[in-house]
Amino acid sequence: EMRLNLNRHAYSQHSTQADVITPNQFEVEQLTGISIQSMKDAQHACSILHDLGVSLVLITSIVFPDARSDDCNASTDFLKPPSNDSIGMFASQRQYSSQSMQQLHNVHHPSIQEEHNTEHNDEQYILYTPRLDGQFTGTGDVCAALFLGWTAENDHDNENGDSYLACALEKLASTMQAIVQRTATAAAKKQSSSSSIEKAKIVSSRELQLIQSREDILHPVRTFRALRVQCNVCKPS
Repeated sequence: EMRLNLNRHAYSQHSTQADVITPNQFEVEQLTGISIQSMKDAQHACSILHDLGVSLVLITSIVFPDARSDDCNASTDFLKPPSNDSIGMFASQRQYSSQSMQQLHNVHHPSIQEEHNTEHNDEQYILYTPRLDGQFTGTGDVCAALFLGWTAENDHDNENGDSYLACALEKLASTMQAIVQRTATAAAKKQSSSSSIEKAKIVSSRELQLIQSREDILHPVRTFRALRVQCNVCKPS
């Protein structure tokens, strides 16, 4: 089995320069060494990245085996995927107290959590969408750009007390679902209109329909709900 060999030490050095990262499930597993099999695994992986200095983490394309989440609190069944055909996004933001922020200004080591007793709170959400068949070109780049834009545009909760992070996640999921669905529909039409399609045309047909999705990007309709994850980080035994 061929495995991706990533230099985690080099990554830890550069991660302190990043405020936001958006790895998919495979990438975050390689970066942290945590196999994402459950919700608490996702929390643990995010905690590792936060400890390296990244304040906001978005893990995309999460699929929990057998539609399980295995949360620390058994009463959180509503956090589980609605079906095996669902795919998840997990967002985690670490916020420090004012005293801890002052401490961190004097910290240059990437593993800040291990050496300093800093007070922090991790705000976390999971959101599920229906999984669409097929592979599409550019979804990771578009997802990262949209998430960065919406979290940078509104970096505080609104007057109704709604979390800006949950709002950004809901906008992101709804917009990406609309773009990918439109792309899949367009690709299906191209394939059905010809009895023989060259490989290049098939790849081209899978390129995201961004221009056609302009309204979805500019005025996203929040059709999916982000669910707050309340339980503490439970490290795998």
